[in-house]
Amino acid sequence: MTLSTVPYALVVDDDPLIMMDTTGILEDAGFRFYEAMDGDEAKRILASNWENIVLLF
Repeated sequence: MTLSTVPYALVVDDDPLIMMDTTGILEDAGFRFYEAMDGDEAKRILASNWENIVLLF
C-alpha cells in the first residue's frame, strides 16, 4: 500500500485501554487512525477528515 491509499479509521471510545487495544489492532491491519474520546470530538474530526475515513469504530 502506498501512503496515499492507506485507509483511515475513526476510533471513538472514552476508555483509554480499549482505545489503545483497538488502535493497535487497526494499525496491525494496515490502518491509520484518528482517535476521539467522545461523540462531539468524533463529529469534529469526521467533519474535517470525512474524505479520508473509511471505517468508524
